[in-house]
Amino acid sequence: MGNAPVITLQQYQRGWLRLVRLPNLLTVCGDPLAGLCLVSLTDPEMHLLQKTGPMLPAALACLCLYIAGLILNDLHDVGMDRILRPDRPLPSRTIPIHHAMLGVFFLTVTGVGLICCISFSAMAIGLVLICLILTYTFIAKPVGGLTAAVVMGLCRGVSTLIAVDIFDWNLPVLIFAAVVTLYTSGLTLVSGKEDRAASVGWEAWVPAFMLLVQGGVFAGVLFMQPDANLYLACILLASLALLAAIALATRMACVVTANVSSPGETRFAVARFIHIMPLAQSWPLLLLPVTVAGGLALVLASGVAMWANRRYPGS
Repeated sequence: MGNAPVITLQQYQRGWLRLVRLPNLLTVCGDPLAGLCLVSLTDPEMHLLQKTGPMLPAALACLCLYIAGLILNDLHDVGMDRILRPDRPLPSRTIPIHHAMLGVFFLTVTGVGLICCISFSAMAIGLVLICLILTYTFIAKPVGGLTAAVVMGLCRGVSTLIAVDIFDWNLPVLIFAAVVTLYTSGLTLVSGKEDRAASVGWEAWVPAFMLLVQGGVFAGVLFMQPDANLYLACILLASLALLAAIALATRMACVVTANVSSPGETRFAVARFIHIMPLAQSWPLLLLPVTVAGGLALVLASGVAMWANRRYPGS
């Protein structure tokens, strides 16, 4: 293997930011927050002010487990990356292997500890989430294709339920979890083609269609409120139409002659689909006065993700 390269502190820090996919992290915390807010909108007996306790630990737990899964995935692939992607943080030894392993351990322990602070229901869902992360890394990803995409989607879909007690689940929040699952699955299928010129077909339509379904769920929930605000509903539907238009335009932009996309075009599409996610997650938070600040933070996170993607591209 030769002597270890001399790594400066700046290179080490930048390596960690690349390893954890900084632009993607800004899309994670909104999943459990949106799920909890959606339940509070659909259950008149549930007072969100009494349910804000799980918000912070749920968001941080999902973030810790997400990062741990990313690092574990790169540790699993380090042998192949030494040949195919030697510039990544682990094969280039910018981040030592044992540092990455310690990171996985401490992040997992922290995530589990935060989940235990929420409820027994969250502990059960957290266990499912950890099993899905391990399944993706060691079973589904080597298989690849639709299997890997669905398991990755389930990881994100399950995270939307972690702050919600099982007894509070209802149809809208389950549909929302399914939408997040399918959106992420479609995105994963597209991202699997970003290293080569390849045909991008039906999978790139999935995120756009899921935005339509998600907006329909939110609009239906809003209209069912006793004091339904048509002005807010119109804003919601306009936002939905804008995001769907962006997603559809992204789909068309990544298609060239003979329906084959270059790696650069596919990466652009993947990045755009990722940047849209915080905007979609912000809708239920913006509809509740107590969580408006969180919703605005998610809107801001979308712009920050665009900046971070240029400065710290995914590893």
